Amino acid sequence: MTLEEIKVILIIILMVLLPGWALLAMTGYWRKWLPLQRWLLAMTLGIAFWPILYYASREIFPAVRLGENKLIFILILSFLIIIWKLKGHWKEQFKFEPTDYAILFVLFLTLFSRFIMIEKYPYPSWTDSLHHTLITDITATTGKLPYALAPYETTPLSEYHLGLYSLTAPLQLLANLPAHSALLW
Repeated sequence: MTLEEIKVILIIILMVLLPGWALLAMTGYWRKWLPLQRWLLAMTLGIAFWPILYYASREIFPAVRLGENKLIFILILSFLIIIWKLKGHWKEQFKFEPTDYAILFVLFLTLFSRFIMIEKYPYPSWTDSLHHTLITDITATTGKLPYALAPYETTPLSEYHLGLYSLTAPLQLLANLPAHSALLW
């Protein structure tokens, strides 16, 4: 594994965990769950955070562009909220049950198998990969979810779910990846 790949993995971890943990920390909702459940909930909230952010910015603040600086600010702010709200509760987040380690092992094994595929097939190979690559690149370049595939074609995207691109576009910007590589990760 190269340093570039390690950097991408760390950015993905930060993108997925920091916003989710910040939401859990702000609400105190983490107290209702066991440690592994907290981490998995933080991960799912973090994944859901980005589409909500991109859709909200497109509809509420259409002039706002979510560029690299704003993305870094969001991650730093999330980190500061976590530190502030979870001060004195750090050890509680890592008190895993013995069975939790088996679950984590299966999760990491699944992710590792995905990384092998990325290494083996470095380009998207599904039927509409060009379409996905274009939307990722447009989202990263403009800083918002597009309404159409312009400037490439006039296809409207109103009936297309764009949540994937609210995850791949920030990864493209933060990790300095080409759009097709951001899609693979």
